[in-house]
Amino acid sequence: MSKRKPTRKPNNRAKPIATEGSPDRLLSAARSILKSLTAYRAAANAYGQEPIALSPILEGLTTLDEWLLSEIQLFEQAQLLIDTEAPVSPTNDRGLEWAVPQTPEAIIRYSELANPSDDDYLTRLRLSMTNRAERTATRDDALTARCDQATATGAQCKNRPVYWPNRGYLGSCSTHLGNEETQQLTKIYDQAIAATGCPGCGRNAGTKCSQDARYLRPVNGQWPSVKTFRGRQVHTARIDLTPEP
Repeated sequence: MSKRKPTRKPNNRAKPIATEGSPDRLLSAARSILKSLTAYRAAANAYGQEPIALSPILEGLTTLDEWLLSEIQLFEQAQLLIDTEAPVSPTNDRGLEWAVPQTPEAIIRYSELANPSDDDYLTRLRLSMTNRAERTATRDDALTARCDQATATGAQCKNRPVYWPNRGYLGSCSTHLGNEETQQLTKIYDQAIAATGCPGCGRNAGTKCSQDARYLRPVNGQWPSVKTFRGRQVHTARIDLTPEP
C-alpha cells in the first residue's frame, strides 16, 4: 500500500494530553518495546546458538523489531490524518460503508479513496455509527412488526405485515390484506419493474431484478435487500423509488 503524506490543515484544537488512554501514551509504550526488541536482536546476533540453542520463541523475537517499527509508522501516519482532519472515504473499494473504528492501514486507504469534500475520519466514524444504529433499529422494528388482523380463533395474527414503499412493514400481512390494498401493492411492484431501473442490481426498467451476486451493487453503502409480494421479487432500493398510485 502506498503511503501518501497527508496535507496538513490548520488545526486550532489543543494538543491532546498523554492520558492513560491516549494515542501518545500508546505510542510511547510501543517505542519502549521497540527499543528493547532492537537491543535483544543485537544481543541474539552476538550470542549465536552456543552453548544453549535459542528456542523458536526466542529466535522469533529477533525479527519482531522490524514488524513493530512498521506498525508504529502506520499508526503515526493514521494519527496524522486524524489530527489534520484529512478527508476519508465513507466506503471501501467495493462501495460498502464502514461503521466501526478502523485500523491504521484502513484509515490510510480510506484517505487515498477520499474526495476533497468527504468528512474527516472522526466525523465520518460518528456518522457511520449513527447510521448503523438507525439501520439496526429499523431492522429490529421490521422483525417485531405483526399483522394488525386477527386469526380465525380470535388471536392476533403473528405474520409480518406487507412492505409499503418508504413506509416499512405495516398494516396487514399478505394473507389478510384486503382486495383494494392487494391490487394497489401489486400495481406498485409491477410499476417498479416496468418503469424503474434498479440501483441494486443494475437492471433496466422493464427487466426483473437479478439476485446474481455478479450484478449486485451497494446502495447507500449496503448490499441491496429484497422485498417480495405475490411471487414478485424487487430490491428495496428499486421499489422505494416507485410512488404509490
